[in-house]
Amino acid sequence: MAAPPYPKIENLYASLDGGEARAVGVLKRPARTGQIARWLCTEKIDGTNIRVSLEVYDGPSTSGPQLCEGYRVQFYGRTNKAQMPDFIQEYLGATFKVGDMQWLWQGRRGCVNCVGAGKVLMDTVVRCHCVEPYPITLYGEVYGAGIQGGGNYRRDGGVSFRLFDVLVAEKHWLTWESVAGVAECVHQDGAPAG
Repeated sequence: MAAPPYPKIENLYASLDGGEARAVGVLKRPARTGQIARWLCTEKIDGTNIRVSLEVYDGPSTSGPQLCEGYRVQFYGRTNKAQMPDFIQEYLGATFKVGDMQWLWQGRRGCVNCVGAGKVLMDTVVRCHCVEPYPITLYGEVYGAGIQGGGNYRRDGGVSFRLFDVLVAEKHWLTWESVAGVAECVHQDGAPAG
């Protein structure tokens, strides 16, 4: 199953005369957005929206570097019909491996072996027996040469990924602090925030 597309974000402020201009300080939906005490804004990166999905694989019984216990890493654009250039697919495939992504799975909080971290430190790090795999979707922006105006971000001709949100088990959105932790686990940067 394809990872869910990122939900559309409505403008926070009401429009002036029904046009594109906004009435700053006048909330569009005060009953919904007026209750939020703290907002976090991240930089809009001029690239292409990507979903990196650690998801159930129910295809033919095969094994390989992109399969782990019936899960695989799959890449999607902003929509399920979005076309992705080969060089972006290659970059993502080299960057997000199922072996690294599986460490995002957390264990049970009450586990005496890993205390919920999902990892047990021995001579080598092994996944704890209490970990039950579940889907995880990373939402981010791929930018760089040949992608929108993203060449301005990278002068070396390469591409990069910036993480801006994470959906766990298709129902839990992570806090920004947890998103930053996920970014660190997968060796990527988060979107600049302030």
